[in-house]
Amino acid sequence: MKRQKTWQTMIKKLDITGSDIDHKMIEIAKDNAIEAGLGDLVSWKQMQVSDLFIRSNNGYIISNPPYGQRIGDKDMVAEMYSDLGNIMKNHPSWSVYIITAFEAFEKEYGQKATKKRKLFNGFIQTNYFQYFGQKVREE
Repeated sequence: MKRQKTWQTMIKKLDITGSDIDHKMIEIAKDNAIEAGLGDLVSWKQMQVSDLFIRSNNGYIISNPPYGQRIGDKDMVAEMYSDLGNIMKNHPSWSVYIITAFEAFEKEYGQKATKKRKLFNGFIQTNYFQYFGQKVREE
């Protein structure tokens, strides 16, 4: 007899990490996660992009990093996007989603986006860059 799957047996454990270079922003994000009822699902790290170390296949990065307009200068932001692109070259099974107003994002990241959408973040015109990973089948 074939065993019927229930939703409980089909759920995969989530590994969610939130990070920021500024510990104050991490505290704000933690408080927001707790208020949303998600506090137990997210682990937090203070780190910069260049410290990102990926240990698995088939993940997602979703980010609204600094644009170089209000926080950080353009050279620092360009270096951060370049670092992220260099890291992600070695992880093609990961999908990356970035919202930024930084006009040279694709150039600094080192790859043209799979899809690009124009959005507004408040009064700032931004782009939503989508890089779809090639999923690796895991047994």
